[in-house]
Amino acid sequence: MSVYVSYTDESESRGQKTGKFLIAGYVADELKWPEFSKRWQEEVLASIPAIPYLHMVNMRSESWREECGITRAEASDKIYKAAQIIAETNFITGYYAPISEQAYLKALQVFVQVGPKSERYFSRIDYLCFIAYSLGLIKALAREHQDLRKVVFNISKKKPVSHHLQHVLHDAMIEKLLTLNPSVAALFGEVVPLDMRNHMPLQAADMLCWHLQRIYVTGGNESDPEFNRNAALLERRNLYEVPIPDSALETLAQDIARIAAEEKENEPEE
Repeated sequence: MSVYVSYTDESESRGQKTGKFLIAGYVADELKWPEFSKRWQEEVLASIPAIPYLHMVNMRSESWREECGITRAEASDKIYKAAQIIAETNFITGYYAPISEQAYLKALQVFVQVGPKSERYFSRIDYLCFIAYSLGLIKALAREHQDLRKVVFNISKKKPVSHHLQHVLHDAMIEKLLTLNPSVAALFGEVVPLDMRNHMPLQAADMLCWHLQRIYVTGGNESDPEFNRNAALLERRNLYEVPIPDSALETLAQDIARIAAEEKENEPEE
């Protein structure tokens, strides 16, 4: 019986008006991840000149590179090496889920109708995307691995999103799943917020998400040879879409909006 660990990241949704959103990451047997992290640490982070962690936005920031004492060329070399490691690691599998603008706007409208508190705490598409993605991923892994016992979800620590996913929404969805799909509920493990700077698989998830966002959301940048080279390496690794139909996201929004409404009703009067 195996426990699989998923490391995921997402494109920035906060403040976007288009509703374009992407969640992506890698999954592997929990016993395999230390091997991946060791190679990433030795060949990417610790290789001269050393860097504390790999984050795509920072790697492309001149001020951050100056702070770490690396040149743009050296940063590019490290990104390329990281992409090579991902492409060569046969025990990890990549998954991604793009969310359409239409689905985003419909889900947002559901929350707006519930009320101000729900809009403030529940309207972020991050919640819905992660829940829809995690449910789809569990179903996919259950089909692929007959010995699957549990799926643990490690996510980047981003308050208040990660805290809310870890507690309120996770517990609510488990309760709902126990009624609708007990077999999936039994496989739904913890949601664990982690500091990406200390966890190499989350850095890999950030790298995948950063590139896929440009491939699937903005169309990529064919004039950038470095981008094309790295994207080609990432696409060599097993990479599968977790389909999230627009209707499924809207239904999920309605379910969570009801949870928000119930919480509001149970709040003590001031």
